[in-house]
Amino acid sequence: MIGTNEVITEVRKLAGTKPVAAAAGAGVAATAALRELPGRLTKLSQEAAVPSWSAAVSSFNGTVATLPSAVTGTVTTLPTVVTSLPGRWAGYVSTARTVAADRYDKLADIGREALGQGKATQTKGALNGKTTKATKTTKPAPKQTGQ
Repeated sequence: MIGTNEVITEVRKLAGTKPVAAAAGAGVAATAALRELPGRLTKLSQEAAVPSWSAAVSSFNGTVATLPSAVTGTVTTLPTVVTSLPGRWAGYVSTARTVAADRYDKLADIGREALGQGKATQTKGALNGKTTKATKTTKPAPKQTGQ
C-alpha cells in the first residue's frame, strides 16, 4: 500500500514539471485575454466604419476590371512558384518550430510564477486578478541530524 508521504512526493514532482507549468501559464494567458475581451470588443465596435454602398460598388467594379490581367500574370508565374514551394515550406516549418519552443518556454515561466515556483514581483495575481506580493522561492535548508 502506498503511503501518504509517497503520494505527496509524487504529486510535488509532477507539479514541478515543465508541462504542468506550461499548462498553468496557458491558463494565466487565457484569463488575461478574457479580461481584456470586453474592452477590445467595445473598441472594435466603435472603430468599425460602415462603408457606403456606392464606394463598395465602385471598388468592386475596379477589381473586376483588373481580373483578366491578374489571372494571366498568375498563370505565367505558377511554375516558378510551384518549384520554390519545398524550400519555402522548410523555412516555414523551421520558423514555426522555433516560435513554438519559445512560446512554450514563456508559458512555462508564467506558469511557474503563478504556481509560486519561481521569481515573481508584486503584480495582480495571475489566477485571481487580486494584487498579491509573491516572493522568490528558495530551496529549504538541509536537515541537520543530531550528533
